[in-house]
Amino acid sequence: MPFSRVPAHLVSIEDVAFILSSHYQGTDFDPYGKTGTPETRQRYRPIGMNRNQEMHILQIRPDFPAEHAAIHWLAEGVNIFNSPVPFFANCLDTPKNFKETPERTTTESFYWLNKLIAMLADPFFAEHDLAAMTAVSESRKFGFAKGRSAVTKADQEFAELSKAELPKWHTKINNEVAAAITDNLKDLLNQLVLLRAEKMVPTFEKGGEL
Repeated sequence: MPFSRVPAHLVSIEDVAFILSSHYQGTDFDPYGKTGTPETRQRYRPIGMNRNQEMHILQIRPDFPAEHAAIHWLAEGVNIFNSPVPFFANCLDTPKNFKETPERTTTESFYWLNKLIAMLADPFFAEHDLAAMTAVSESRKFGFAKGRSAVTKADQEFAELSKAELPKWHTKINNEVAAAITDNLKDLLNQLVLLRAEKMVPTFEKGGEL
């Protein structure tokens, strides 16, 4: 195998995130897979795994002036279930739920929100629960699309502002996209809780009785 290769296309943020969330999907080595054996499914360490804490993708676009070129794409929690949020680096502040991660679990922390989702989603993936896996997939698609569209819109509008105005404007954009993705993740958490409730062991149904 060659030491390096020229990619067939320009490497995208999505490409990087896909690699960093890889658990050997579609192979005998996927811990969630149905093929192979119990031994092959545990043979290799996946990149996307329970010990993931943060994903950082640092993007510097050479076709933009320095004051608008840098974007920090940040995801938290287990990479299999998350999507990175874009933050223009030339900003004044970061949303509170990204800055603060208390020791106790809370949905008001972006880190803990993603970890809760991972804890609920993991057994669904092991069970190959289509509804839950689809919910996670759709949420990730929303995150990527929202981030990408926010960056595209900002790239079309930034030239209308002065250099001095950009940090405050970038902060506003960062806050808006972070809030939208946070709200979507809270919806996903709600979906997973409702789906998990249907699978609790102590259950009883007889003639509509509670």
